Amino acid sequence: MLIEYLKTGKLGRLELGMQVEDVLDYLGLPPYTDKTRTQFITDLREHLKTRSFDAFSLYYKSLELIFTCKTLDLISISIKTYGSYPFELPQLLELNTPVYKMTPNQFVDLVIRNDIECFKVIPKVVDIDIYWVKSSYVKVAFDKLEGEAQFSLTLIMNSIYKETPCVLQDCIKVS
Repeated sequence: MLIEYLKTGKLGRLELGMQVEDVLDYLGLPPYTDKTRTQFITDLREHLKTRSFDAFSLYYKSLELIFTCKTLDLISISIKTYGSYPFELPQLLELNTPVYKMTPNQFVDLVIRNDIECFKVIPKVVDIDIYWVKSSYVKVAFDKLEGEAQFSLTLIMNSIYKETPCVLQDCIKVS
């Protein structure tokens, strides 16, 4: 599933632009609520009426889904492999590729083996490596975490904002 996500930007049946109700139909309710689906959606809509934010998040273990408050469209899909919780995704979204503690070299090998056009973004920050997949606009970040000697994968993210981080002098093609 990771290869497909990198190539298409879709994670299983999750894709940008989905309505929150469609996501709930696919993944179920977030694990932190004990409400019924109807009550969860009703409370969410009421809560959003009083908020001044443009977006809100739903969390499914290591998966963060960001929606617009106005239209309830999915605008970002992020897989986070850092934090105090163990890395885990909903069962429907098993990646079939180990990503926890994946290194930049392992990632580059993966994209080369799977013929995925990918660029390394020249970072403005020293302790981060960022890769950008051209076909899906997925960004993959590696950080040196506290106490770690090498870079480890920390974030795989896609969003509706199809910015191209690569101006020729700011990127190196890796595959």
